[in-house]
Amino acid sequence: MATQRPAGVIKDNLRANTNLRVALRMADTSDSTDVVEVPDAALVDPSIPGRGLVKTGPGRVQAFQSGYAGGWSTRAPEKAKVLVSEFDFGRETPWEEPTEDADADDQDDLGPNDQQRLVARIGEAFTGAGLPVPRRPWLDSLADVYDLTLLRQRTDTELLIGVADLPEQTLAMPKGGVEGEATITVTLRSVEVAGDTMEVLWAFRWDEDGAPPTSKLTFYDMGLSAVTSVIDGENLRVYRPFCTKGGWDARPFDQAMCSNSQIAAPRSNTDPEFPIHGVIEAWALLPAPPERPETVDVVPAEGIPPFGGVEVTYRDAAK
Repeated sequence: MATQRPAGVIKDNLRANTNLRVALRMADTSDSTDVVEVPDAALVDPSIPGRGLVKTGPGRVQAFQSGYAGGWSTRAPEKAKVLVSEFDFGRETPWEEPTEDADADDQDDLGPNDQQRLVARIGEAFTGAGLPVPRRPWLDSLADVYDLTLLRQRTDTELLIGVADLPEQTLAMPKGGVEGEATITVTLRSVEVAGDTMEVLWAFRWDEDGAPPTSKLTFYDMGLSAVTSVIDGENLRVYRPFCTKGGWDARPFDQAMCSNSQIAAPRSNTDPEFPIHGVIEAWALLPAPPERPETVDVVPAEGIPPFGGVEVTYRDAAK
């Protein structure tokens, strides 16, 4: 997490769960204290760009110097510096080095700087190695204008009025928290299909005011079940994660075996325990819908309301 104005943003629960903290030069001692618990970051000399402090634990604060990649380096040898002085009786008069025309320097095209060259070389190496394009951790930007007549209407009783970006919802924890009421914030990252596999990426965090900073809960404690479902309402199909034992449509015993062997994380209702205020990244692999629907409804875990009208990204060229 990064912030330019830590005042009011960094709470006690965040401090308790963040061991590594980095602060570059700050304008105010209170901001420095909020981040690294000492005022030193506000006392950094402005003439030393890149100087900062890093806190790695209680009482462990160390100054560091970060590098600057926005300059221009060259293979040409550095020009030797020659100092010439006149020695008069009782004093020394240094000669001034002739200065070059400033306008001429401004007109020189130095080309791409070191940072731009580094990015270009990494891109060339990636292309030359023939590596697959990695999954983007963000969704496509929303368009400026949408034709609502081209978007699927859910039912006769629901009116489609727009398109939402990065679905997220906060709900009351079904079973309550450690000492009282708690909330769960769920974010749906993406639904992507590659070949015969559909991948659902999502994340969640649970919060409770007043709970000890070391509090942990399992899915069972929260009143949730670690089973992801994808619903293709247009074709009346429901998909659940692959499993190595049992089956979802079999007897209850076989369903339990399937749940415990599903290809997903997390996949158990009792293990692991999730820390308070910690963001947990979750995923599940499910069969790809053969009808290739444009949108689906997603239930990340049983007990969480579904995300409706989620766009499906197909990794292959055909659509």
